[in-house]
Amino acid sequence: MKSRNTALAVLAGIAAGAAIGAIAGILLAPDSGENTRKKITDKYGDLKDQLATGVDGIVSKGKDMFRSKADQAVEKGREVADNFKNKAKEAADYGQSKVQTTI
Repeated sequence: MKSRNTALAVLAGIAAGAAIGAIAGILLAPDSGENTRKKITDKYGDLKDQLATGVDGIVSKGKDMFRSKADQAVEKGREVADNFKNKAKEAADYGQSKVQTTI
């Protein structure tokens, strides 16, 4: 969970830095207001797409990690159940042998 938050924070920082740099560059470059607004709109769309791609990658990694942990938990649960079953069988066999020796 912590690594996911860290990854999101890094991604947000990169996106914010890129947006600030792009907007500063556009605003400081000599151009007409209409062209400047178009550049800002275009740059916003590009940054939004990059951010969406980055978030999709993080979500995908998170899902893969969750599946892996879930599979490990299921396997551990099976091991515990098998161990319990074996111990129960041993106890039943032991109890049965004691009953037979006392009869």
